[in-house]
Amino acid sequence: MPPFINFELTLNANGASVSYTLNMIISSIILLKAYTLMRVYEHVSKWTNFDAKKITLPFALETNYKFAFKSDVRSNNLLVYLIVGLVFIFLFATLMFNFEGHFY
Repeated sequence: MPPFINFELTLNANGASVSYTLNMIISSIILLKAYTLMRVYEHVSKWTNFDAKKITLPFALETNYKFAFKSDVRSNNLLVYLIVGLVFIFLFATLMFNFEGHFY
């Protein structure tokens, strides 16, 4: 945050005072942009390169992130599920820690 900007929103919930800082709110909004990970996954996957597009062209299939994810799940499913699960756990835990852990 820029210097000398310290906005704090204080609410009263169940008899306790809950404070949310502007920094916490902005960082949580930025975490919601994690959907860009799907776009990055689409660009780095071996299932969306030029050769894969050339092979799927006669079948009228789109080689997007959905196709890449399904193909990766078929080839090594436990690793893909583990990585996706860990990413969702990290995002959800960070949001929960920001908004539910600050009782004063």
